[in-house]
Amino acid sequence: MRQLYATVDGSFGQVLIGKDFGLYARSNIFLDEILMGFGSPGAATGVSFGNIRTGYPYPNPSAQITYRTPDMGGLKVAAGIFEPANTTPGAESEQSEPRFEAEVTYSADLNGLALTGWVNGRHQSSENATTEVDSQGLGYGLKASVAGLSLTASGFTSEGDVPVLLTDAALTSEEDADGYLLQGSYTLGANRLVLSYGETDSDQGDFETENTSVAVFHDVNSNFKLVAEYNMFEQTTKSTGADAAEFDTLALGAVITF
Repeated sequence: MRQLYATVDGSFGQVLIGKDFGLYARSNIFLDEILMGFGSPGAATGVSFGNIRTGYPYPNPSAQITYRTPDMGGLKVAAGIFEPANTTPGAESEQSEPRFEAEVTYSADLNGLALTGWVNGRHQSSENATTEVDSQGLGYGLKASVAGLSLTASGFTSEGDVPVLLTDAALTSEEDADGYLLQGSYTLGANRLVLSYGETDSDQGDFETENTSVAVFHDVNSNFKLVAEYNMFEQTTKSTGADAAEFDTLALGAVITF
């Protein structure tokens, strides 16, 4: 179960208590143009879900207490404490502090040009009798839309932070990872055409990935849309340069929201 939470709202903003998606990489994924499509094959996560592993990490749902400010002229700030992941299992393993995550977003409309920018990040520490691992990451992005055209660029960089899914699993080092995603879309009537390219480079996971997507979304009505896309995914082992995976995927389907 990804989400199970309660919120308290008022003029002060909002407090969320429960399990929800994280703040680190949150806008990176939720503003992905092909999030509702197939995307990269998701070899490491077991699901296809936008460009996880090829442009951004997954903001894995966690137990949290998060505060969000009200809209301050387009500026919004969210900050929370999260259940930390045990990245140093073993004798005397502990996480003495919660994981900290935050995101700042700003939206503006400049004479018909809609702009949204964001910065997000997280930090946590885990240690056992012999090892301490500090995990931290920074995500960022900018989306610009005018008429039916939309352009989005986002990226992330991290240390000691798995660039796919931070879970209870041993990390042997605080090595680096980074990635980026570039997208363009054009909407004409009920149709939206999307071009997308993303990469992730991970010392921690010893891999390099890239995914190129072409997708068409057709809105039948406000709750039902048809999807056709073609995705080209490649993964190499960074330490050797050897090809690890190559998938060309044709995906046809429908999306129902309610």
